[in-house]
Amino acid sequence: MPSSPSPWPFWGAQAQTVPFTVTGDGYVGFVPAAEGQSAAHWAVGTATGLGQYYGEGTVRLDRFTGPTTAESSSAAPFVFGSTDPVACT
Repeated sequence: MPSSPSPWPFWGAQAQTVPFTVTGDGYVGFVPAAEGQSAAHWAVGTATGLGQYYGEGTVRLDRFTGPTTAESSSAAPFVFGSTDPVACT
């Protein structure tokens, strides 16, 4: 417990991990062609607990799994632009 009042109303709050499902479509300016390369993207759709969303982020090509498939991840948090923005990594 802090010795003086915190300026934040939720000083004791802990990060929460909550699984959710996202469906929708988006756009990426280019498809990364090299492992580790990133590209900005945006998406719109429906997410569990958020409803309709619009979001922006950066996708990173992690590794190729076949000639036309790959694993990817967020190079930066994906921020859902709902009433209360939510960041996902």
